[in-house]
Amino acid sequence: MASNSSYTLTELESAIIREPLLVTVETTAREAIALMSESRASCSISSKASVLLEEVYGEARSSCVLVVEGEQLVGILTQGDIIRLCTEKRPLEQLLVGEVMTASVLSWRESELSDFFEVIDLLRKNQICHLPLVDDSDRLVGLITHETLRYISHPIDLLRLRTVEEVMTTEVICASPESNLLEIACLMTQYRVNCVVLVETDFVNNSTAVNVPVGILTEGDIVKFNTFCLDLENYSSKQLMSTPVFSVATNENLWRIHELMSSQYIRRVLVTGSHGELLGIVTQTSMLKVLNPLDLYKMTKILDGRISELELEKISILETQAKQLDEQVKKRTLELEQAHHREQLVFEITNRIRSWLNLPEILEETVKQVRILLNCDRVVIYQFNPDLSGDIVAESVMEPYTSCLDKNIKDTCFQDNPSMYQDGKIFVAPDIDQVGLSECHLSLLKQFEVRADLVVPIVLSNHEAESQSKSLWGLFAIHQCSNTRLWLSEEIQIVQQLALQVAIAIQQAIAYDDLQRELQERQQIQTCLQETEERYATLTDLIPVGVFRTDKEGDCIYVNEEYCQMTGRIPGETIGLSWQISVHPEDSDRINEAWKQTQVNHHPFKEEYRLEAGENQLWVFGQIVPEFSVEETVNGYVGTITDISEQKAALCEREKAETALQDLNQSLEATVKQRTQELSHLSDRLQLAIKSAQMGIWDWDISQNHLTWDDQMYKIYGVSPLECPQTVELWKNSLHPEDAELTQAILQESLRGEREFNPEFRIVRPDGSIVFIKANALIIRNPEGEPQRMIGTNVDITESKQAESDRQQLLRELSDLKLAIDHSAIVAVTDASGVITYVNNRFCEISGYSSEELIGKSHRIVNSRCHPPGFFANLWRTISSGKVWHGEICNRSKNGSIYWTESTIVPFLNSHKKVSQYLAIRFDITARKQAEARLLDYSHEIEDLYNKAPCGYHSLDAEGRYVKVNDTELQWLGYSREQLLGRRLADFLTPDSREIFESNFELFKQQGYLKDMLLEMISSNGHVFPVLLNYSAVYNPQGEYLYSRSTLFDITDLKSAQIALEKNHNLLQSITLAQSQFITSENRLTIFDGLLSSLLTLTDSEYGFIGEVMFRDNGGATMEETFLKIRGVPYLKTHSISNVAWDEATEKFYQENHEEGMEFDNMNTLFGAVIMTGKPVIANSPSSDPRRGGTPNGHPPLNSFLGLPFFSSSTLVGIVGIANKPGGYHEEMIDYLQAFLVTCGNLIEGYRLHRKRNEAEEAKKAAEQEIAKQLASIEAAGDGIAIVQDDLYQYVNHAHLVMFGYSEPEDLVGHSWRKIYSPTEIQRFENEVFPIVMRDRYWTGEAIATRQDGTSFAEELSLTLTEDNLLICVCRDISDRRETEAKLRQTNQELMRATRLKDEFLANMSHELRTPLNAILGMTEGMQEEVFGTLGDRQKQALQTIERSASHLLELINDILDLAKIEAGEMKLDLNYTSIRPLCQSSIAFIKQQAFKKGISINVQIPQALPDLYIDERRLRQVLINLLNNAVKFTPSRGKISLEVKLQPPPIDSDKSRVRFAVIDTGIGINEEQLSKLFKPFTQIDSALNRQYEGTGLGLSLVKRIVEMHGGTVNVISKVGSGSQFIFEIPCDDILIGTNTPHLSSNTSDFLTKTEDVAQVSPLILIAEDNEANIMSLSSYLGAKGYRLIIAKDGQQAIDLAQSESPNLILMDIQMPGIDGLEAINRIRQIPTMTQVPIIALTALAMTGDREKCLEAGANDYVAKPVKLKQLNAKIQEILDL
Repeated sequence: MASNSSYTLTELESAIIREPLLVTVETTAREAIALMSESRASCSISSKASVLLEEVYGEARSSCVLVVEGEQLVGILTQGDIIRLCTEKRPLEQLLVGEVMTASVLSWRESELSDFFEVIDLLRKNQICHLPLVDDSDRLVGLITHETLRYISHPIDLLRLRTVEEVMTTEVICASPESNLLEIACLMTQYRVNCVVLVETDFVNNSTAVNVPVGILTEGDIVKFNTFCLDLENYSSKQLMSTPVFSVATNENLWRIHELMSSQYIRRVLVTGSHGELLGIVTQTSMLKVLNPLDLYKMTKILDGRISELELEKISILETQAKQLDEQVKKRTLELEQAHHREQLVFEITNRIRSWLNLPEILEETVKQVRILLNCDRVVIYQFNPDLSGDIVAESVMEPYTSCLDKNIKDTCFQDNPSMYQDGKIFVAPDIDQVGLSECHLSLLKQFEVRADLVVPIVLSNHEAESQSKSLWGLFAIHQCSNTRLWLSEEIQIVQQLALQVAIAIQQAIAYDDLQRELQERQQIQTCLQETEERYATLTDLIPVGVFRTDKEGDCIYVNEEYCQMTGRIPGETIGLSWQISVHPEDSDRINEAWKQTQVNHHPFKEEYRLEAGENQLWVFGQIVPEFSVEETVNGYVGTITDISEQKAALCEREKAETALQDLNQSLEATVKQRTQELSHLSDRLQLAIKSAQMGIWDWDISQNHLTWDDQMYKIYGVSPLECPQTVELWKNSLHPEDAELTQAILQESLRGEREFNPEFRIVRPDGSIVFIKANALIIRNPEGEPQRMIGTNVDITESKQAESDRQQLLRELSDLKLAIDHSAIVAVTDASGVITYVNNRFCEISGYSSEELIGKSHRIVNSRCHPPGFFANLWRTISSGKVWHGEICNRSKNGSIYWTESTIVPFLNSHKKVSQYLAIRFDITARKQAEARLLDYSHEIEDLYNKAPCGYHSLDAEGRYVKVNDTELQWLGYSREQLLGRRLADFLTPDSREIFESNFELFKQQGYLKDMLLEMISSNGHVFPVLLNYSAVYNPQGEYLYSRSTLFDITDLKSAQIALEKNHNLLQSITLAQSQFITSENRLTIFDGLLSSLLTLTDSEYGFIGEVMFRDNGGATMEETFLKIRGVPYLKTHSISNVAWDEATEKFYQENHEEGMEFDNMNTLFGAVIMTGKPVIANSPSSDPRRGGTPNGHPPLNSFLGLPFFSSSTLVGIVGIANKPGGYHEEMIDYLQAFLVTCGNLIEGYRLHRKRNEAEEAKKAAEQEIAKQLASIEAAGDGIAIVQDDLYQYVNHAHLVMFGYSEPEDLVGHSWRKIYSPTEIQRFENEVFPIVMRDRYWTGEAIATRQDGTSFAEELSLTLTEDNLLICVCRDISDRRETEAKLRQTNQELMRATRLKDEFLANMSHELRTPLNAILGMTEGMQEEVFGTLGDRQKQALQTIERSASHLLELINDILDLAKIEAGEMKLDLNYTSIRPLCQSSIAFIKQQAFKKGISINVQIPQALPDLYIDERRLRQVLINLLNNAVKFTPSRGKISLEVKLQPPPIDSDKSRVRFAVIDTGIGINEEQLSKLFKPFTQIDSALNRQYEGTGLGLSLVKRIVEMHGGTVNVISKVGSGSQFIFEIPCDDILIGTNTPHLSSNTSDFLTKTEDVAQVSPLILIAEDNEANIMSLSSYLGAKGYRLIIAKDGQQAIDLAQSESPNLILMDIQMPGIDGLEAINRIRQIPTMTQVPIIALTALAMTGDREKCLEAGANDYVAKPVKLKQLNAKIQEILDL
């Protein structure tokens, strides 16, 4: 048992709820209910805990509240108590917890908590669910409940051994779903239960009524509902019940219940029966019953005894089963062998029967084969007539017995009793005299000489009848006439099976004959088609086969009822469908191929196949013939299907025994072969004389030397009898020279009697041919033993000698072949049973086994288990039938590795045609298989790359239709592959692109390629995007186009980049032109006029100016922290200003002064703000901008303004101002114009340098006179200085020598200056620099110089040409500066990117966080407005708390945005005079509940007479709440917090008083080392605090920055262990004393007044919003205000509804799916009737510029989320003038 025997103290402690819900006796019951309902959301479980743990502890914690006084437990209030109070209808708002609590509470000391089962037993005995824990001083420390105990207990084994039935509670309190909640609460109170099951009545078998559970209601459900202060009587149970319910059966084990409760977060599981009826319930308490120690002990004893019994029963059962199994195996083996033999015979006969459709031929062949099979005297088939007489329609009889074919037989006994063969009954008579036949029947049989009789009825199935009835067609009779016969069961079964096959053949033949007749009739009476079809339908409905007609394509145009029954379809459903629709998928390909052959060749279709009829399948024999028209053309087909499922079932047994049948065949073949050999031997003996005659016979009379040959001898020796002497020399002369001596020696030895004469020798014929001779001779001697005659034979053995030679050659070749195979192939030989008898070395090498390990084993030793069982069954079936098997096999070697072989297994047959052994030759193909696998993986990888490529791929057919497309293109277009394939590419193009594509596609198919075709495609959502297409064509060998290979690139980004590049190019052209003019033009006005003209064009602005910032003589200017600190008086002198339609006076002033530059001194203007801040200024509403300074009379309208400063180094040198761009200006424009500003700065600096240079030239003459005196100082200068005349150095100073790597002046003086520059630089000087020097007498710039050692460096070079043609060269090595500049540029780029990413993150975060808060605040405001019904005072108070908390949460969310805005200098304070006391009181309200929970007292000290502060009230409240929250967080229980406010006198350096705020706590304190970290963002003082206290680390950072933005200061005083003081001071104006008088909101009148004109139609408002919560809050509130509403959930719906409904006002959310709000506003404004309809933009985005984007798109106003519904209503009324 897993962790059941004991529980550690740590495990028990984990069951303790350390922070139970606490209330005092003064708490109202309503507040206690609210606390219980809210507790789950605020459950203080560690963030690392699982969701399940949070759910368990949340449920347990919310099930009760503990009542305390001080730290002592005085009572408990549970959910059951709350239910009781509800039933009593007592006012919960007025009841105090002390009045209704259970005062006598059983508690337990935590120090005594050691035994898990003791706790469970305590809960069980006292029938309680909650056990408070106290310490040794009786102070409350925690709570234990049933839920937490069950969570830590995991008695897996015990729970698995116990069933639901053992622990379930059968007495379940039930109620109807229609019962109201008060009735349910009464039931809970009456029966003291914590849940009620809601049931509905159902009837089992239409008689017995049972309760079926449909839902469940718990105490917790009603307690949560009670928080809404609604009347329980007004709501039915089904509105609140939990459904669906979770139920189990009684036999389920408890571990299953435990898992179900854990996974579904439930506490109760219902127990139901087989009909869904309620049987009981299992609860947490039920589960804990399992852990009763006494029950555990009893269960252990019972289980021990049960285990012993089961072990004995197991042994006995195993022994009995083993014996039974052996007997069953033997019996089954014998049955299978017999069945195999029988089925083989039946199969052969069946095949012959079913090969025809001609019934007489079928019957005749059947009786013939059966008589031979059974070796009987007569077999007949008897067909019944309607009067039950019959005719012998087929017969096979042995002689001499009488034939009864075609005889009509009347068996009066059978006619009187026809039931003897009904239902397939058979008649078996081993002896007809012994079976009790009637005299008439016995007489009839004896008439045909029958001694033994076996009769099987032939029954035809009648498929037309619904009952599938059968009719008796005839009898299949087997007669034994010679003697009696005991009919074996196998013989009976064979006859029965054959009778079944005959019945099928009869049905098919009948159907076929009927079909042929019907077809003939159709051809004859074509003109009467309708009548024929009716008769045809009638006929086909009557025959027991399915009949159908089809058109030429095979689609059914008629089916009979039998066909519909077989296919499981109705006629209307079948008509029009292919007749193959019901064919089984595994037979589909075969049937389809046969059908195609029938359609092509018009041959009859005859196939067996399976049909799918619903969930069933059946075998049918189908026949189809073509139906010809009068013109002999096929106009359709007629077919039949016959049910052969029973026959197939029978044949299935035959297939199982196929292997044994093959063995039997082989045995028969061996017997035949043996008999054939015996006959051959007999024939050899009979032909001996003939064979002797074929030998050459000779007779040699030795004494007379006369040799006599027969004709065969002459033929063998190739000579003629007339030409040869009749002496022995004839023979000797014919001997081969090489054999003559030996052969004659043998002859002499034989004559001497030393040996027999039987040599082999060669002779040479007259024609030169050589013949091998085998000679045998008998020597006849006289009585003295002397040889008298030799009689012998010669046999021509040339062929056998040649065969022997060939055999020897073959053996040598086979030996070589074996050697080669052994080296290259894996060879094995097995016996007939598969046992290995030989393996070669290659087999041992690849398998890892030795030959000793392999021989004697089967190939199972290397079986890899990779092939299915059927694989090897098919292999054995093939080779055991004597056929060669070839295929691939996967094997496993000894070490476990896999290898593949290509195998050929050859069976060797013995003389009996039986397999005697198998030869297996295999080749290792592992590498090939691995390569194939890699190739397959590669193909998958290629397919993956194809689909996931960053570009689109597709193929088009000749019509331009998609035949293949990758996932990328599908994603771009927004379609599925099924939607796209088969459609034309042109369908997805814009009209212009479609015309381009279609005009080029035909050309593409001819030339085979098409490159870089630019088109525009349309996605499924209507989005148009540009693409670049490239095509290549694929042709067949005949050059015909097949399809295309196409790539498609989305060039949206490229297009955008091109547009941006074009803009940058235009800007660069303007800059380049200005720079070139700067070099060549002497009039600065020309340059700046050109720049300004280009700027107005590039920015689409109406007018502008470019000015230089200058300062009067009374001061200067410096840049500090990007702000311009002015010590002098700045003014703006314009270098260029555009002339627009001013008034006459201004026009004159412009004409007279613009060339010299007009001066502007007024800095209280928009351009003055640029000068004073040194930053860009955007004013898209100049008339309301606080920085505006007004415009002079006659000045054109100023609708928008952009002012940009430009610098030289870090010094402000000028500004650019442009105005009246349609739609206003944005931040992007500033980035775009940076290069332009740099150019302006360079030009101004250039002109200033030019002025300085002029001044320097005036002093140069005087300087030349002093040049000699200055040479010493020049020599000591750090810059390189040289004088060149006529291209030769005249002088170089020391720094110049060192810079270029020379040591002596002579190394350069007298040498050309070209010595220190590369050819490229020299060319540049001559082409670019010297012309300027010659013209301007001066040039400064940069160059690449070369040192003496060949290294190069960048130099800053200044060239001055004197009047006497001396060229003064001043140079400086700027390599280090170049490197620094490069690093600075890279750093700037990274900073710009980081800034952009930060802005994007903040914008997204703003939206995601504000959206849910919008719904919370909206619903709260709607409830406060009583949109959802009337509220009580306490409910209003609770909603006000929710609103304040949610608003504060929104403000906390804004902290991060605020910090970013402060850092970016974007935060603006909303300053107003604010009273201090309400500010402090509202801040204290936020932390009261938290302080109360921790027992922290709060002290507030605020003097009466305090001035109002000129502050941003929301920001300063944010400061106070942050400090107070920290005080509560870091102050232990029973601590103290103070908020003190004092008025401080002005400090020495100021004349303003200051208000001092101090937040003082008695918390943990902070040491001095950690104080420096306090005000850093995202930082807490140490990791220990991070683990103990939550927080973002932003609060104090925001506090410091907000206070400083108000001109105040922040300080902290802290001591570890004593507490902290956070003090901040805000400057104030002493004369403004706050009255603290609340002001009535301007919206109050909305609540006090109602419209008087009720007849007036209320305005129609279109709400475009995709968030359901926001829709609900907006629609509920506005609907309550009397507006008519329509809802759109995306941009497209908004456009459609705006056009169709013409609303009076539109509320448009900006972020919506599909078309966003900005685009929707833009499109709505394009509708003629919608141009003046007010649109208010709603968005959760709150970043800089969002308002301008909305207004630019066409919105009338902008509201940031979360929306204040009152303010929104006021804005709507203001816009609609209500």
